Amino acid sequence: MPYKRKGSSRVWITVAGVRRSSGTTDWKDAEALEHKLNHDKWKEKELGIKPPRSWEEAVVKYLKECQGQPSYKWKVAVLKWWAPNLQYTFDIRTITRDKVGAICDPYTNTEPSPRNNTLNKKTAILHNLLQKACQEWEWIERVPKFRTYPIPEHKDKWLTAEQWFALGRALPADLSDFCVLALATGLRSSMIVGLTWGQYDALRRVLNVSGTARKRANPVPLNGTAISVLETRRRSQVVGMTRVFPEFNGPPIKVRARAWAKVRKIPGLEGVGVHTLRHTFNTWLLHAGIPREDRKYLMGHASSDAHEVYTHQTEARLRPAVEVIDEVLNGQTLILVRHEYHRSARTPSASD
Repeated sequence: MPYKRKGSSRVWITVAGVRRSSGTTDWKDAEALEHKLNHDKWKEKELGIKPPRSWEEAVVKYLKECQGQPSYKWKVAVLKWWAPNLQYTFDIRTITRDKVGAICDPYTNTEPSPRNNTLNKKTAILHNLLQKACQEWEWIERVPKFRTYPIPEHKDKWLTAEQWFALGRALPADLSDFCVLALATGLRSSMIVGLTWGQYDALRRVLNVSGTARKRANPVPLNGTAISVLETRRRSQVVGMTRVFPEFNGPPIKVRARAWAKVRKIPGLEGVGVHTLRHTFNTWLLHAGIPREDRKYLMGHASSDAHEVYTHQTEARLRPAVEVIDEVLNGQTLILVRHEYHRSARTPSASD
């Protein structure tokens, strides 16, 4: 039976022997809620029917368990994208293949496209949430299998030295330094966007990168190209700015899609993006004979091999590896002048 608790304006109820607030001051509503919750508990115990769980409950629990993962921010963004259509779902068992398909259909292309690839990743996060609700939390009995949309065939895109210089000439001034640092360090664009001056250790010539930005939290050794960019930006930086690549009003720089759209119209640079420079970094090191273990460490990739977990590298040992980028660029004498790139008079050879 509901009851009034001294000092509380709301009616209290008892559910499966546990007292709790009904959340309402209306006696009849509280009584109806008590009967319903106790009935749900009885069905769960006697008939094995699980009580309904809302979208909000599932999201809160899912994000709590995902905290600290490298993909945490991406998962938050994806769940926000789903929220307008699913936030009023009071039973996540009603999230079916047809319902998810109806949400995705306006954003899909019949032909393979990058947009479809993004949608596949978003439905994968939703599927992972429901899979946890079924297999780990035991909230639901089954997980629907969502549709996958056609995506383009994967192409390993990386740049030759000639293509890199063509890219440098085509980029606007505010993205030139950004891309040089991406090529020189192999860092992801999200890491460079959030880079602060506190992470730059000029004395040791390293960037101190957190484990959430890379799967392995090891310092990034800097070559001459990276140091040149950082020192140039520090000399021209506005006093009080904490980020290496801020906008005019202080927040992180935005990698503008419009600028890249113009670049991709240049022959040989179709499909190029900031992430291409990460592929280029690793490929140039491979061509220079840098061992896989060193490249893996510099790229920040995690390893399931227990032996590698107990193996630690030093910046001094790895710095010659990243200086390969300097050697490739200096083969054509890269000169940084007012954010513009110029070739020397020497004609690049085929080995460049």
